[in-house]
Amino acid sequence: MKSNIVLIGFIGTLKSSLGYMLSRKTNMRFFDTDTALDNKQGTGRPILLSWHGESYVQAMERQVIANMYDWTQTVISCGGGIALDEANMKILCDIGIVVLLKSPLEDIIERASRRSFLMSKSIAEIDYMIKDRNAFYEQYADLIFYTAGEIDKMSINVMADNLHREIFDYICRLNAEYRYVEAAQF
Repeated sequence: MKSNIVLIGFIGTLKSSLGYMLSRKTNMRFFDTDTALDNKQGTGRPILLSWHGESYVQAMERQVIANMYDWTQTVISCGGGIALDEANMKILCDIGIVVLLKSPLEDIIERASRRSFLMSKSIAEIDYMIKDRNAFYEQYADLIFYTAGEIDKMSINVMADNLHREIFDYICRLNAEYRYVEAAQF
């Protein structure tokens, strides 16, 4: 049984905030791939992209993901770029329950408008990117969870409770299907 929870989604869907809160509620460790990459390289992803290009950053992200096979009981918040690589997604699907976080365009723009990645984009470009990436992310998601509305500590807490409940329900359904298949084999 997969014992990790992997959060994927576009920038501004609350992967880090919700992941941290979920880890506290479930007594699991929390790991943020963007923070790990920043710490490993000594600078953020936007600067790495401008200095070294996309292929370099993707190689660094693959190194971060490749070390996760032995991990257990960890909530993993994945930067949006990590989840766009099929090899990374294969690993993430192998080690955990993959949850796609989705938010309305307006919420994403409000939450992430100061990120250099989005500053130069029009609303139409951001909307297209969200739809394009979500179509890719959905191929790998075990669950889809919506993170709409204003954010504060209380709303993140409520969202984490709801997400925890949805993951628990998902695991119960998986266990029921497994028992059914196991019984049918006799």
